[in-house]
Amino acid sequence: MKRNISVFFAAFLICSVCWIASAEEMAPWVKGETWNYHHEGPVPFRGPESTIDGDRVLKVLNVKEADSETMWTLNENWGESDDAPRTLTVDADRKIHRMLWGDDGIQYDPPMRMDYTSLKPGEETTETINVKFGDGGMKSIIVAKRMPDEDVTVPAGTFKSCSYVKIDMKLKMGEMEMPINHEIWYHPKANFMVKEKYEFKAIQVGDREWGGHTSVSELKSHTKP
Repeated sequence: MKRNISVFFAAFLICSVCWIASAEEMAPWVKGETWNYHHEGPVPFRGPESTIDGDRVLKVLNVKEADSETMWTLNENWGESDDAPRTLTVDADRKIHRMLWGDDGIQYDPPMRMDYTSLKPGEETTETINVKFGDGGMKSIIVAKRMPDEDVTVPAGTFKSCSYVKIDMKLKMGEMEMPINHEIWYHPKANFMVKEKYEFKAIQVGDREWGGHTSVSELKSHTKP
């Protein structure tokens, strides 16, 4: 059960992923493209006691074409001593098909959408995703709403008119239910998100309380080979 809870948390570290970069505004990712983020607060989905010793780093490891379909492989590390980096498989529509986290394989059915910025300001959408891992699974109910564009200043600079999306996420596994408030700001010059914020409400997980904390990542640099 303890391992399943860890996978439960990790499966949505990327969801977050609800990553929401617009395919219309953003350029296709290229191999070696890298985003470095300064992070404040616990590592999302690892509990309030978790820490990060360095930057949050997202990197495109590979771009592969097969059966007339292009798939991207991305890796994410939280600090230099992250012993459980995640590997994502993402399609051309920026939908996550699966994630490898340590020895655990996680499948998303349907694939997890990463692009909600096609929504008009004020428009919202609701999705239910079945997340499968090992002999278990969970459901994620995601309500994403496009807000008015905002200017955002981060260590990498000021980005004008960022696409701003608010997400109310509810993760369910058995009797456990986790509500999360999630905000993301995107900009074409970064070709992805420039800022991300999580607010976790406190819940009871087994014999301990989990959550009740905030985590924020801000872009430091974005590079292409």
